[in-house]
Amino acid sequence: IGIIGINVYYLITSLVDWLVHNDVPKLGNVFIGIVVLTLTAIYIIAIGITGELPHVYMHSLADVTKTYKEIESKKDVQNVE
Repeated sequence: IGIIGINVYYLITSLVDWLVHNDVPKLGNVFIGIVVLTLTAIYIIAIGITGELPHVYMHSLADVTKTYKEIESKKDVQNVE
């Protein structure tokens, strides 16, 4: 999440710098700012949600994978060795 935070910070500061120093009328800057910052907020929320979902999913799974062979009788033990 640290790298994503740095990227979002860079994008927002670049947007603000561009909005301050461009030749677009103020009304255009307002609409551009509203649209871009709304999309940025949606992006941050989406990352927050999807960042938590894999953890919840993995904790809810039952451990059903068997990584060993079950031996049912002593006869099977002799055959394995």
